[in-house]
Amino acid sequence: MARALGATLGQGWLFGRPGPGAASGARPGTLRLPAVQPADPRGELVSPFACLPARVPVREAPKALLIELSKQLERQALRLGETCVVASTFQEARHVTPATRLRYRDLVERVGFVAALGEDLPVEPMPGLRGADLAAGDPVRGEWDVVVLSPHFSAALLARDLGDDGPDMARRFAFALTYERDTVVRAARALLSRVAPNTLRRASTEDGEVPAVPAGVVSLLTGRSAGDPGEALLHRALAAVGTGVTIVDLRLPDQPLVYVNPAFERLAGQPAAELLGRNCRFLQDPDTDPAAVGRMRAAIAAGAECREVLLNRRADGSTWWNECTLTPVTDETGAVVQYIGIQTDVTDQVETERALLTERDRVRRYAARIAELDPRVGVPLSLAPPADGPQASTDSPGARRA
Repeated sequence: MARALGATLGQGWLFGRPGPGAASGARPGTLRLPAVQPADPRGELVSPFACLPARVPVREAPKALLIELSKQLERQALRLGETCVVASTFQEARHVTPATRLRYRDLVERVGFVAALGEDLPVEPMPGLRGADLAAGDPVRGEWDVVVLSPHFSAALLARDLGDDGPDMARRFAFALTYERDTVVRAARALLSRVAPNTLRRASTEDGEVPAVPAGVVSLLTGRSAGDPGEALLHRALAAVGTGVTIVDLRLPDQPLVYVNPAFERLAGQPAAELLGRNCRFLQDPDTDPAAVGRMRAAIAAGAECREVLLNRRADGSTWWNECTLTPVTDETGAVVQYIGIQTDVTDQVETERALLTERDRVRRYAARIAELDPRVGVPLSLAPPADGPQASTDSPGARRA
């Protein structure tokens, strides 16, 4: 396991029991620690393609081949799961096609962290995907890079555009596919250094500090200045509410949570220090209805109120059904700056409704089967299958008795 993670030096009982001194007949040696590698220059001065060692052979290929190589690396990342980091470049935002979005939607759901870089790419090109807009003089704008890194696997497709003017799929690139971990780590560092950091500090539960909340988050709701007694009263009231209450700030990158009350901490199974500063999408289970999520995002984009039922997952792996009501909060100009979320656990209700539907379908199947075996046996109308299903006579003694 240690070697798989890249360890080259080991010390401890498993390497031999300590003795009173040097072993007889053996020459004592000196422990020499590996030399400290110099840190890479600033990320914006290094491109992933420039991280390739001189000994690595560089070949030429059209864009069509790079697409297939990229898909292979993406499939490998899907198999690696939550321990994997994926970072890719797209040169320009127009190269993020609908097919690309479908592939990266799957990556976002199953991989720990996914980033995409390119000209005019927003901070969040799609839900869960961290983006970065490359500056005009950034050398990465002329590259095609896909980096996959996990504790037990590393691979990078690093390519540079040769500037062909022909058809897009025939454009040629100088490329190399490498599995050398040091090179892959340097390439990943070069790309991730360009990704917009999360500007809202997340406090550690170990130091006991209160997570930083942007000024004015609560005062927008009360109209009072900071330090007003009404502010403390509002905090106490929200803390006493048995329903989960959250506040999301749309002015910050990735629209993070900036307030959660104790009831929501209990629902999510995590303390506030682990929730604040993160987009609440990380709470969604992979089986959450994508249509419901899409309706919520559309309502937020339109500044409207909405209510949906989502399947959420706690840190311990358990799931719960969340009836989430989102209400917009505006500033003095009328612009929507925050959303208040009311979260209610409706797991029992959803499971009861599902059980009733399952039982109804089971009874209908039995009724249709009985009618099929013996048409003389009637089936009560309340149990009969829909009009387009098998029909049975209702003018029989059995039906009248029922």
